[in-house]
Amino acid sequence: MPAFDYIAVDESGQIQTGRIDAPSEEVVQSMLAAAGWKTTSIVSATQVVTEPSVPSRDGASLSLLTNLRALSEDLTPARVRQAVHRMADRLERGESLPVAYSAIQGDLPQSMRILLDQGLSRGRIDSLLSVYLDHVRRLADVRLALWVSLAYPLILALTLLALCLGVSTYVVPIFEEIYGDFGTELPSLTEFVIQSSHIVNVLFKWSFVWIPGTLVLGWLLLRLTAGPGGPQWVFRRIPCIGSVFRWCSLARCCETLAMLVEHETPLPEAFRTTANTLDDYDLAARMRWAANDLETGIPTSAHLPAELGGILRWTSNPQQLVRVLRSTG
Repeated sequence: MPAFDYIAVDESGQIQTGRIDAPSEEVVQSMLAAAGWKTTSIVSATQVVTEPSVPSRDGASLSLLTNLRALSEDLTPARVRQAVHRMADRLERGESLPVAYSAIQGDLPQSMRILLDQGLSRGRIDSLLSVYLDHVRRLADVRLALWVSLAYPLILALTLLALCLGVSTYVVPIFEEIYGDFGTELPSLTEFVIQSSHIVNVLFKWSFVWIPGTLVLGWLLLRLTAGPGGPQWVFRRIPCIGSVFRWCSLARCCETLAMLVEHETPLPEAFRTTANTLDDYDLAARMRWAANDLETGIPTSAHLPAELGGILRWTSNPQQLVRVLRSTG
């Protein structure tokens, strides 16, 4: 990972210098800002370092503390955000990293806990947190863009549904009563509209029963016949909606695998660890099969999704594999 030398002014007005591992200059600047420091200069270092190089007063690295502070601001679940904040507080009070981490480990999601365990075991949690922070911010941007894109069609669909229900419930019955008073024979199109409104009203009244009942029954049947991943597999094959969740899982898979490979985790172990962090049952199983293939020395893309089948050709070049994974994600 690239390293950057910085000069900054801390909260007490003293000049601080050091070096931080980070994916980009913008990440370094955000890390320093999260610590309350005013950046004076950031210059790319010619030598990449893998260990924390800037100790604070209590022995914890500055980049680790700033990464934790920034991560505590960017994580979405409030409980996880507070847990990471407590970990940073413990480090600032002088506690060792393993002790501070073990105190909040139970409040972290499984995917984050697995990655932090990897960073601790290899002594590179500082740089891993930096990459994970960048990953969290990218996911937040994608999530925001997704909701903004879905807002218009959702509002339009709900408006049309409300309009149809309003016409069927309030407008059509009035005209039906007027036509009945006249006793005239109605055109076939008018009869069709009236009968359709009756059907819509009946379906709407019973929709609160049959829609949830159908969904629960279908979920139970899929769960019994195809296992825990059955309902998820069907949902993620729904056009437009389900495919978005599938693509998000693929993107998370690529980013997690890239982080592990970048931190020199053996490929079979990296594939299995990535599988343990995924919420997609089918993709996780495929990653475990790919790990078994890698251990046999005959890697094949038969088990991987079509979108990830081409990554195995770069397994002999870890640096290129990391770039391919990030661009694929």
